[in-house]
Amino acid sequence: KKYVESNIEWNSLPEKIRRALGTIQEWNSFVLKYSLENCIRWADGVVKTAVPEAEYYRLLIEFQGNNLRLYPYHLAAEVIWFTNTTNFIFYHKMIENLLRQEKAYDLLPNFTARDALQLLGIGRNQYIDMTNRCKAKGWMWNKKGINIREELPKRPMELKPESWWSITLSITKNFSETIKELSGSEATLLSKLGAWDEDPEVDTNLSNETADKLKKQNDSGASLPSSSLSSSHETNNNNNN
Repeated sequence: KKYVESNIEWNSLPEKIRRALGTIQEWNSFVLKYSLENCIRWADGVVKTAVPEAEYYRLLIEFQGNNLRLYPYHLAAEVIWFTNTTNFIFYHKMIENLLRQEKAYDLLPNFTARDALQLLGIGRNQYIDMTNRCKAKGWMWNKKGINIREELPKRPMELKPESWWSITLSITKNFSETIKELSGSEATLLSKLGAWDEDPEVDTNLSNETADKLKKQNDSGASLPSSSLSSSHETNNNNNN
């Protein structure tokens, strides 16, 4: 473990460790397993000597989903670029797999369930209702993916920003096509987000409607600080409370 955390490559390992492992393949397998379990960024770890970057992020998002873990937000840029998997797509597939396997909603860890609820609007009660509707379609319902997907939301829930959000921008390799469909305000927002790292004082005030439309684009991912949203959103929230 300490050698993985210290980014020690095979040839630099102590002789006794290499003898215990036997082969470089065993070392690479251990490195990959540890990196996946700890959501280590490929570029920052010794795992980059064990598996190609694209393959690593494909395995990572698969590992997180199969183990009902949270979406790896700190690696969102890489995950979206290499796998086209936004947080909405990630939880959408997770809930679909649970339904298909007829597993209980309570298998979801609390933080995973909360995140999925915020994005999909699916909690325990909604999940039970969906299961019942799927079963009503016939005894082969769990073999017919189309029937299950019809019950799932097509878009993320309305954007509800939190004070601790930070600005990030993640795009997929298909984004050049998607951006052609954006409105002027949405394209302007993307330009502002893209300039954020260079100029952290850039004015990113925008309407909640614009931010929500951008968030619902499945070919992009963005998290925004609530301070960047217009005061009208705060007014709406106060009216709803």
